[in-house]
Amino acid sequence: MQIAKSSILGRKLYAVLEKRPGKIDSINPGIANNLVEIRLSLHYTHARDDSHA
Repeated sequence: MQIAKSSILGRKLYAVLEKRPGKIDSINPGIANNLVEIRLSLHYTHARDDSHA
């Protein structure tokens, strides 16, 4: 792999995996064409301190 390509890959991986306050993670970044589910549950956990859950 060329150095430029590995550098781009590294930046993309960092952007995807980086945890930041208020960041909305993508559930399906092009992995599946259809995410239809009969039932979906979301669970919110409030942080005990100033950090984000």
